[in-house]
Amino acid sequence: VNPLVLACYICGGQCLQFAFYALLAHCLSMCYRFLIGTRLGLMLNKGFFCAALPLAVSVAMTTAGLSGVSSSALSAGRGIPVRRIDIELPRLPSSMRGLQVALVSDLHIGPTVGEPDVAGLVTQLNALKPDVVALVGDLADTPGTQFLSAAAPLANVQARLAKVRIGGLCLAGVNDQFADVATDSAELHYNLSAALSACRPSDAVVLLAHQPSVAKDAISSGANVDLILSGHTHAGQFFPLTILAKLVFPFNYGYYRVGRYQIFVTSGAMYYGPPLRTLTQQEIAL
Repeated sequence: VNPLVLACYICGGQCLQFAFYALLAHCLSMCYRFLIGTRLGLMLNKGFFCAALPLAVSVAMTTAGLSGVSSSALSAGRGIPVRRIDIELPRLPSSMRGLQVALVSDLHIGPTVGEPDVAGLVTQLNALKPDVVALVGDLADTPGTQFLSAAAPLANVQARLAKVRIGGLCLAGVNDQFADVATDSAELHYNLSAALSACRPSDAVVLLAHQPSVAKDAISSGANVDLILSGHTHAGQFFPLTILAKLVFPFNYGYYRVGRYQIFVTSGAMYYGPPLRTLTQQEIAL
């Protein structure tokens, strides 16, 4: 990772957050000016609204400053936080109870995520000793040759099980919903039915889908799926996008249940663009 490029991305993220807080401060100032001529405004003149503007500006400057150091946990040498969650699949054979799946999404290998970050992630994954490692998309933000070099450590990922169907459990993966636009190859297009074709009706089916919106398709079509594992949203990554993500994505972050369908959306192992996280964190879900 080029230090200059990394610094530019950090500054860009800080500027975006500062612009939002500056807008918030301006709105508070406008409210204060509107109220100052009213009886309520006179009562509040030396109270909350009088302090709101400098407080908002202070929050903006503080957040912008602190966000610059909230870069990749791996780069800071702390390791990626591990979120542990227990999900019960009724159709899963009793012999497979306790199966551990490590869910990893959104590596975004590119200008701010390089081979050392990927190698650190792999080391941490192997230390967890999962039965299955599920990578659910957005691996690269860089051209193919550069990606292959930086992603090389992924070949060292170790998992106890590595089959599509394992004694009553079927792991199915569906291509991204934008694949139809990105390629003319029909084999790479989004096709939920084809992705599930190898699964038997009696199997406990876990569907790996980068975008959580696939869950809506699975539910509306009555697909034979027990659990859907996704990423993509980053849980908004940093404020104020953390609020926007909750409004845009019905399945934004965490565990959801709709009838018999269970959905889990991870916030991602890395980040997109600026290496910043506020009001959310990167994670490995286990």
